[in-house]
Amino acid sequence: QPLFKSMRENFSDPRFKSILTLIDATIRSDAAPLKGYALSQVQRCFAIKENINSLLDVARTVYSEIVDDIYNKVREMSQQYDLPLRVSNSATRAFHLSLHCKPNQTELDPIFINISWNKTRTMVTMTTEEIIFMNQRIRAALDEVHSMTNLIIRDLLKKAHQHMACIYKLCEDIAELDLILSLAQVSSSNNYVLPSFGSKMNVKDSRHPLLDCISPNAPVSNDIVCSRWKNFHIITGPNMSGKSIFIKQVALLQIMAQVGCYVPASKAEFRLTDHIYTRIGFNDSIECNASTLAMEMKEIAQIVQFVSASSLILVDELCRGTAIDEGTSLAWAICESLIQTKAFVFFTTHFLLLTQLEQLYSNVTNHHLEAKYKNPEEKTGVIYTHKLVVGVTNIEHYGLKLADKTGIPSSIVEEARDLAARLLRDKQVNMDRDWTNRIDQTNIDLVHKLVDHYESGTLSIETARNILEPWQEINGHVMNNIEDGVDTIQDNVIDEEIHSESNSGDQEMYGHIESTEGNNVIEVEIHRNERNLIDQEMHSNIDNTEDNVDTIQDDVFDEEIHSEGNSLNQEINGHIMDNIENNVDTSQDEEIHGNKGYSIDQEMHGHMENTEENEIQSERNSMEQEMHMENTEETEDDEIQSERNSMEQEMHMENTEETEDDEIQSERNSMEQEMHMENTEETEDDEIQSE
Repeated sequence: QPLFKSMRENFSDPRFKSILTLIDATIRSDAAPLKGYALSQVQRCFAIKENINSLLDVARTVYSEIVDDIYNKVREMSQQYDLPLRVSNSATRAFHLSLHCKPNQTELDPIFINISWNKTRTMVTMTTEEIIFMNQRIRAALDEVHSMTNLIIRDLLKKAHQHMACIYKLCEDIAELDLILSLAQVSSSNNYVLPSFGSKMNVKDSRHPLLDCISPNAPVSNDIVCSRWKNFHIITGPNMSGKSIFIKQVALLQIMAQVGCYVPASKAEFRLTDHIYTRIGFNDSIECNASTLAMEMKEIAQIVQFVSASSLILVDELCRGTAIDEGTSLAWAICESLIQTKAFVFFTTHFLLLTQLEQLYSNVTNHHLEAKYKNPEEKTGVIYTHKLVVGVTNIEHYGLKLADKTGIPSSIVEEARDLAARLLRDKQVNMDRDWTNRIDQTNIDLVHKLVDHYESGTLSIETARNILEPWQEINGHVMNNIEDGVDTIQDNVIDEEIHSESNSGDQEMYGHIESTEGNNVIEVEIHRNERNLIDQEMHSNIDNTEDNVDTIQDDVFDEEIHSEGNSLNQEINGHIMDNIENNVDTSQDEEIHGNKGYSIDQEMHGHMENTEENEIQSERNSMEQEMHMENTEETEDDEIQSERNSMEQEMHMENTEETEDDEIQSERNSMEQEMHMENTEETEDDEIQSE
């Protein structure tokens, strides 16, 4: 290969021999860097060969003589005081004495000064005034040796500088050869594959190349899929779940593929990229007088300015250096700007509101690094699987769990958990209060309008529809998101349908109005399907509206029943009064007849007076019982007739409702057809817009 031939020619450059000759003539062959203060001091002192500089030789001779004097003096003191003294040399104390002694040996001769014991009092370091004086002489000799040695080495570098170009070329060739050797070694691995290039990024079972080499256990493999239709990926997950590692893995694999190396995966397809832009890290800049957020904005500004359709952008937790509300808003706007491009973007974040972008843009996909609870019921303990899955993370308060795991006192963590719950409740209460005020006012206006039309007798289907339409618009265009304390209002398509009373469903709002004109009952129900979550307080207020409207309906029914009941009571009372009058007249006639008979018979049958009076009284009692029974039967007949009439009215009302249901169903079918046509047109518009 021409590359290797060029390297071989560079390695055979004759200037290398010239440089080697200069070095051999000046530097000792056994000179080498050594560890330890004493050894490195000796090497530096005697690295230059002899007879090159006479002053250097004299200075080194003086140094050697002083060191020999120290060793001789220590031997003399060892014999004099019968102690196993040793010579030590350190950067802080220079040459000094050390002694291993017995634990009970604590007294030393006054000649020894600067005594220092170790913790176990088994070793002591010390010195003498004479050794201190010798150290001063050694330091002066070393200064002369180092000064002259530096002059000689400087002259050597000047002579070799004219051949320095071949050294630079040698470094480049060695680095390039090392890279080729590394790529060849990695590509020869069995679990690496040859990447291909196309219009998308599709890597199956990808692994981080560094973790794949240094980790004792096999790293978790993840798929990387990115295309022109799904080019923006939002990645969420708890701390330590592996978000930053994953996006770095994407960048490394892209670079390895484009330099011609195999990649750690089972299958790999990449799109050629012209730039790789990264916003990773959490550092400020003292030199640039820029805070963390300022540095982020500068880097993001460059990315937004120079991004192209074939760029690869990796952003890690943008805008975390400022307030949550501002950071979320700014990150949302930046995401929307990048979504409009065709660049491949991987965006990690803790702002869960950003995951709502998937509902607004078809090219956005949510992923999260999976984590599971050790105890799912109590939601305690977190197990990190480091597996990338579709969707949004479901782990709650993972920051508090991580703090508890890293050694923060449990009392602090518990207090933080209580504060987090309290803040969430306060945020929910404030949100509910705002919406409650708006909805209460709307409901009051709605009820007043309905009552006014009802009292004036102008309430009809068209009137009710006109009244309810603004109310439905106010309460319909709401998408409530409480995560991180942020509310997002989005325009949704409101489906207005006139629906039967028997239909029910989740997340419904009703407006129920009935008015009676003759035997006709008008029933209007407004049904609306909400696409997003409406908080519990909103439902409560809407139910209050239903109660108000149902109250109107109940009032109508009460008036009808009261009116009909009054008429029926009048008829029944009249009928009863007639019967009573007839019975009284009959009783009076019988009494008159009895009195006349009694007057005639008194003369003829005086002895039967008491018997006849008893018989008359008995007959009168029996007649009164018969009259009472007849009245009771007539009352029961009237009640049966009343129930029959009410049943007939109910049947009539049901027939009327069935007729109206048929009309409502017909109108509903027509509206569904229109909605279907509108959805079809919107789908076609979206496809056209996407193309």
